[in-house]
Amino acid sequence: SFHVTGVQTCALPIYEERIGFMAGRLLEYNFSREKFARELDLYVEPTKRNGMAGIFMMRKFMDWAKMNGAYEVYFEPRLSDNETKKFDAMAKRLGMEHFANAYRRKLA
Repeated sequence: SFHVTGVQTCALPIYEERIGFMAGRLLEYNFSREKFARELDLYVEPTKRNGMAGIFMMRKFMDWAKMNGAYEVYFEPRLSDNETKKFDAMAKRLGMEHFANAYRRKLA
């Protein structure tokens, strides 16, 4: 079973403008005290999707996870449309590896 050790939600403004939101949480691995961070939701306003807003929020989440002792971070994009290709490109820019239906990156 997972043990929830923290939750973060954020609406990150750029130039006083809402760009979207992100939510995630810290969990402990089974049979270990090591923590990992998992993205719960990432939404970028449609008018901001051609810029760096998604990567900006992902980086902020990874910074938060590392600051809170996470060993690695997981992102799970929705698989229902063509947005997966865009997410794949963002994940690669952030040094993440594809793992099952998710992306992960070690933070240590």
